[in-house]
Amino acid sequence: MSFLRYSGKALFSSISRSYAAEWNAKISTGRFVIQDHLKEVLAQNGPVVALESTILTHGMPFPENLEMARSVENIIRQAGAEPATIALLSGKVHIGLTDSQLAELADSSRTAGSECVKVSRRDIAYTLNQGLLGGTTISATMFLAHKAGIKVFVSGGLGGVHRGGESSMDISADLTELGKTPVALVTSGVKSILDIGRTLEFLETQGVCVATFGPSTQFPAFFTRDSGHHSICNLNSYDDAAQLIHTTFSMDLNNGILIANPIAEEYEVDGHQIEECIQRAVTEAEDLKIKGKAITPYVLQQVNQLTQGRSLKANVALVESNALVGAEIAVRLSKLENCDNKVKPCNPPIPRQVQNSNSISTTSSKSALNTPRVAVVGASNLDCVLHLLNDSVQFHGHTNNALSTVCSGGVGRNLCDGLSRLGFNPLFLSAVGNDVNGEKIISMSKYMDWSNVLHLPQQNTAYYTVILDSKGDLYLGVGDMKIHDQITPQYIKENDEMLKEAPLIIMDGNLSLECMKAIGEIASEHQIPIFYEPTDIEKASKPFIAGIGDSITFIKPNLKEFKQIYYQVTGHDPKLLDGQTDQLNEQLSELCTRINIPCILITLGTEGVLCYKKHSPHLHFPFNNLEESKAISILKNTEEEVCIHVAARPVDHIASVSGAGDCMAIGFICGYLRRQDLVTSVLLGSEAARLSLLSYDTVPDSIQCLHG
Repeated sequence: MSFLRYSGKALFSSISRSYAAEWNAKISTGRFVIQDHLKEVLAQNGPVVALESTILTHGMPFPENLEMARSVENIIRQAGAEPATIALLSGKVHIGLTDSQLAELADSSRTAGSECVKVSRRDIAYTLNQGLLGGTTISATMFLAHKAGIKVFVSGGLGGVHRGGESSMDISADLTELGKTPVALVTSGVKSILDIGRTLEFLETQGVCVATFGPSTQFPAFFTRDSGHHSICNLNSYDDAAQLIHTTFSMDLNNGILIANPIAEEYEVDGHQIEECIQRAVTEAEDLKIKGKAITPYVLQQVNQLTQGRSLKANVALVESNALVGAEIAVRLSKLENCDNKVKPCNPPIPRQVQNSNSISTTSSKSALNTPRVAVVGASNLDCVLHLLNDSVQFHGHTNNALSTVCSGGVGRNLCDGLSRLGFNPLFLSAVGNDVNGEKIISMSKYMDWSNVLHLPQQNTAYYTVILDSKGDLYLGVGDMKIHDQITPQYIKENDEMLKEAPLIIMDGNLSLECMKAIGEIASEHQIPIFYEPTDIEKASKPFIAGIGDSITFIKPNLKEFKQIYYQVTGHDPKLLDGQTDQLNEQLSELCTRINIPCILITLGTEGVLCYKKHSPHLHFPFNNLEESKAISILKNTEEEVCIHVAARPVDHIASVSGAGDCMAIGFICGYLRRQDLVTSVLLGSEAARLSLLSYDTVPDSIQCLHG
């Protein structure tokens, strides 16, 4: 693990010199003005999402256009990527705009002498030479984004073949640009004022892969989810989309990819009514002899008036949705490429075939990898994460706007998923229903071995809804967890032969006391260490209530859970200090000595993590040769015990905190199983937690970069 040292340096801070040199050469022309922070991200092949500017200058009225632009950029940042709105100002190509520049573009139509030019590829040179203000269309934005090294681009709707285009030859430059510029474009399909069938035929001729994002191949038509036409394929996840882009670009096909993201169903309610207004506006445009690039702005303006603003709200909603999809794809694409560029490659494990069985399978699945088969016993959930967009929450029947993500979850499943991605092939004992949600969890957990998991008919797979506030912190959680009661002592005993061979048993707090007792008996008899993940405050003390506290080797509570555990074990309130971090760390270091657990990992949120370990004949975990640094403070270091505090690396834009604790455990356990020293294991856990904070996925794909 040469890439992780006690200094706590960024795991992904180093990049290949050849890539940086190639990128710098690409943007060396004096015509480009790239924001400094974007230069750094692009030079490191980080996630950047390009945004067009004609939606600001010609697509929406002021001030709604400016509000939309700010919202879209914020959504991209929250997802862990960087937005780069592209425009032409004062004879320069600007990659990334300041807020004042966004405002200038948004208000250009109302400001005398600052009228903005609608810039397609053909208009770039002229607009630059004349020093004009230019809003870039899809074709111009794709070309300029590619020049800057940006691979993902988000827009509203794509241009296409105009109706009657077979005779007028009125075909948008967007289509030919897709045929020759390797950038992935996320839109809500083609505007319905165009000839969608001929547009798709033209894209096929240009060699452009057209994919629908979602479970269907139905191709959307901007305000409606189904145009009556189909894409050649569909992409079920952000990972699928990133992999398609990665493969396409690595083959040097030199063409773009169109990813069609259908408008949300709640906004499609008005879609059919909006379509009627569009047809009326198109007829009016024909009567007024409006042609060429003036048609779309005219039609959109008329439709907004005819629908009394409903079309504008739907337009903003679909652009915001596209921004989230594009950002999530960009993050995953960056991780894929950075993993490929590392000196030490990720080598992710091969996805395993899933056994769909209605009964318990007790057949041992021998590991295909030369690694220990750790056992994980715990919950499998389908998680719905709602990320509130506003700082204040309204009650009493009000609807609060949020971004939604559905992903597989459950503490046990999360830990098993992460360890599977890191090559450990865990034995997983859990329960899911024979229902749609159960099938979805399994299909989204392609690296895991599900052959020993209970598949129960007439049972609901556990479902958990978590609400995050606008900062990404947990606000409320609601769940249907009844199926976890089916993880019984009998089920544990039927898998005894595999459990007793495990180098480590991991269990989460969702298990019953009786189930924990059964696991504790096996661990005690065969001297197997147990790693306990408390899950929440109410469940933190369960092993001690069950009488197996002496069988616990590792425990990873947060501060509130630790307080509950301490009270359960000692009968005393720890009365934790509210003062300086250093004072709290010293107090925790002393309190840990009074709990008879060999290794305690206390997560402290933005303050990092405290790790206490005492000597145990059953725990081989070296902690010698410690060195203090800015990242690491040594609170104790004797032959009998050691306690360290590792500071958290700052994260600029937190997407979600829901998976950080589980990923901390994954990284730490990975270090332990690889026989790393204590500090390296804690640093691995800290880095895994940081990667989780940058993603809406509980266990992000980027965690695979810790493999090896």
